[in-house]
Amino acid sequence: MSRPYRLLGRALVSLAVLVVALVAVLAAGLALLDVFGLAEVEVRLR
Repeated sequence: MSRPYRLLGRALVSLAVLVVALVAVLAAGLALLDVFGLAEVEVRLR
């Protein structure tokens, strides 16, 4: 009985790690886009 629960827990942990990694990548991409967008706006203003 304990083995399926252990496998399920492991799958949930790996899924959570994947979700966190995806969110981190998205956040980093958005931050980079914001930086480049701000740079573009500054260049246009000059």
